[in-house]
Amino acid sequence: MPDYHRQLDSGVPLGGSGAGKVEFCKDGRFTNVTTNNNRDCPIIDSGARIPPIPRILEGDEGSVEENIYRRRMMFSAEGIPGTWMAVHTPIDGARVLKSVSRKAFTTTPLSDIRYGGRFPVARVQYSGLSSVQVKLDAFGSFVLPDDSDGYQNSSMPLALFVFELKNIHTSSIPISLAFSWQNPNCIGGYAGT
Repeated sequence: MPDYHRQLDSGVPLGGSGAGKVEFCKDGRFTNVTTNNNRDCPIIDSGARIPPIPRILEGDEGSVEENIYRRRMMFSAEGIPGTWMAVHTPIDGARVLKSVSRKAFTTTPLSDIRYGGRFPVARVQYSGLSSVQVKLDAFGSFVLPDDSDGYQNSSMPLALFVFELKNIHTSSIPISLAFSWQNPNCIGGYAGT
């Protein structure tokens, strides 16, 4: 695990320059999505369909309270519902790779997630499984230095999740990965904009 000088508390933003992003957090949740032309009102959880309070322009009366409220919502325990990664083995069963999820899922305790996040990369090791070691590198298209014309290499709207799985069981076993992402159509932004 790299020894980063400064860990990011909330999460690493993954995406391209000017192309929107999603924050991948140290507890495994995804939040603060701005891939739907909604940079001023990110998708943070299922409540993003209907903003809790009308938009208040920065500097107008009430804008400070609105921003405080929205920052609190960014750190909702589950993040975006229906958005998760999971691993399955016949020995360990299925495990969602985040610390909080729906009651039907077995989650990964926060103590079993070793997260190293420093823009533009997050490196994660998941422990607590008896049959497999799981490592993940997550990164967006942001490249330093980017000498391409108009920063084309850094503006791709994508995030990559590269898993490394190692069977640590005494015999060969099947290992499955799953990634679920909530459909963001008609979510985010402000009503009437």
